[in-house]
Amino acid sequence: MEGGLFSQEETVFSVGEISARIKSLLEGNIGRITVEGEVSSFSESSARHWYFSLKDSRTPALLSTVCFSYRRSPLIKKPVVGDTIRVEGRLSAYDAKSSYQLIAESIRTAGRGDLFRRLEELKQRLYAEGVFDATRKRPLPPFPQTVGVVTSAEGKVFRDICSRFRMHGAPLRVILLPAAVQGAEAAASLIARIRQAGAMRLCDVLIVGRGGGSPEDLLPFSDEGVVRAVAESEIPVISAVGHEPDTPLCDFAADHRSATPTAAADDICIGYDRCRKAIPEVRMRISAALRVGTERKRAIFSRCDRGRLTELLERRLQGEAQRLDFNRARLPLLVRAAAENARRRLEINRLRLEKESPTVILSKGYALVFDGNGRPVTRSAALSPGSPVTLQFADGRRGARITEETIP
Repeated sequence: MEGGLFSQEETVFSVGEISARIKSLLEGNIGRITVEGEVSSFSESSARHWYFSLKDSRTPALLSTVCFSYRRSPLIKKPVVGDTIRVEGRLSAYDAKSSYQLIAESIRTAGRGDLFRRLEELKQRLYAEGVFDATRKRPLPPFPQTVGVVTSAEGKVFRDICSRFRMHGAPLRVILLPAAVQGAEAAASLIARIRQAGAMRLCDVLIVGRGGGSPEDLLPFSDEGVVRAVAESEIPVISAVGHEPDTPLCDFAADHRSATPTAAADDICIGYDRCRKAIPEVRMRISAALRVGTERKRAIFSRCDRGRLTELLERRLQGEAQRLDFNRARLPLLVRAAAENARRRLEINRLRLEKESPTVILSKGYALVFDGNGRPVTRSAALSPGSPVTLQFADGRRGARITEETIP
């Protein structure tokens, strides 16, 4: 191309040459421009340079922007994610990444973005419904046995949490409930896992989170369905999305919020850490109590006259020996007395039985009546004229027959 960017003679270029020519084109052909867009991410370097991205609602495109501290007016306000701003500056290319960016020289706030406005409206509505009410939030169990983690199976969040538990030495069982944490399917996936954990009582406490990301990546954790699932969970929930200063709405609904997933692991282990730290002190107290008790006994023993102790022990043994001899001599007497008492009680019971014997009663003129089947008759109405009966007297039995109705 004659007169263009590439001449016919230049057929092979290095990466650096291409990057340099693109940078030259951007900076030479596009002058100072003003761009309006919504701030979708923001970070500040140790040198206080600002790095953020601009986006709009019409396209998925992002424009990387940098505002260097040495060219920034003290009056420029730091951009806030969700703000719609107007940035005046020039386009340039970053050679190390072969990407273009906007070098900001002036920043003005134009208003809040649509995304931020929708999230704020949802936040206020859920506040009004009491979804974020602090009175409904439960404390974390001090000594949980099982911890559930709702996060991506591909990321390192779950590994970091397990590693943190091992560092604390907490005897915990950890269950991964894999879910999508960004994208169109993320909200439904998170809701399903949170409800599954509660319905099956899989754990004592549930961590829901991910390892940070852009505001767009965090949107599933502000989804209304996810927020309500967190608030309605039967298991205490820790929201650990891991992104500052952005606050997803599930942070407000959760029973506890941790800045990062590893911080959530630290918060769960607080009870175990306190016990572990208290063990040396308890051990010292027990040892001190035993030592004091032993010293007290030793001091008492050392003050005693050993000869006197021996004499006291001998007297005690002599007294016990005499009591043993006395009881040994009394034993035959006690046995005879017990036997006599037993015979006396036996005779009393024999006389009582004889007095109440049916034979004695019959000898006084009474008789027992039995029907034809040999069953005792206790009521006259049970017999009718002609019925055979048997009469039991003191000296034997006689047969008889009923001849009359009941005599009044």
